[in-house]
Amino acid sequence: MQELQQITTDVQAFVTEAKVPAIASRDDYARAGDMVKLAQTKLRNLEDKRLEMTRPLDQSKKLIMDEFRKLTEPIDKFIAEAKGAMITFARAEQARQAEEERKERERIAAEERERARLAEEERKKAEAEGIPDLGEPMHKPVDVPQPAPVAPKVEDIKTQRGSIATATVKSNWQYEIVDAKAVPRDYCEPSRDHIRQAILAGTREIPGIRIYDAGTLAIR
Repeated sequence: MQELQQITTDVQAFVTEAKVPAIASRDDYARAGDMVKLAQTKLRNLEDKRLEMTRPLDQSKKLIMDEFRKLTEPIDKFIAEAKGAMITFARAEQARQAEEERKERERIAAEERERARLAEEERKKAEAEGIPDLGEPMHKPVDVPQPAPVAPKVEDIKTQRGSIATATVKSNWQYEIVDAKAVPRDYCEPSRDHIRQAILAGTREIPGIRIYDAGTLAIR
């Protein structure tokens, strides 16, 4: 584009001449301010030209995006609602599985306790009936340790495969602050907005903070 090429040539010429001056006097300081003013004007002119050239493109882009948004919104809504329903089911299924495993562990533990109780009753019955103690056998039978019964693991719901997709539930821990005063100090960050407001109000000393004047220069 010829117009853009002309703008580029003009800016390149300005940049070539615009060197940061050595400021050793008030006159140098004033000339530097003039140069900054010219540079600021150049920037504003460039921004105006950019908007002039891109505004029609931006308007066309907005119209196209609006039309596509009408098409994508119902699909996005379906995806969000379907995922929400899947996560709800997965959580309920995981809770059900966990409850089944808990009940199975309790059943096995109850059976173990019952076996122990019956064995204890048999021992006491034998003692009450006066069964003689025949002493230690010459060869004691070897006690073979029996593996402890384990509750069967129910099928995990976290990953399920369909005909074309695999759905996997992943943890996504979030948080919300319900009592800011109760949050431990280690989890708190100094409020930058409060600090800035205090400095603007005249505060010059805050423990743990270095307050300094960075300086600004306005060219009008």
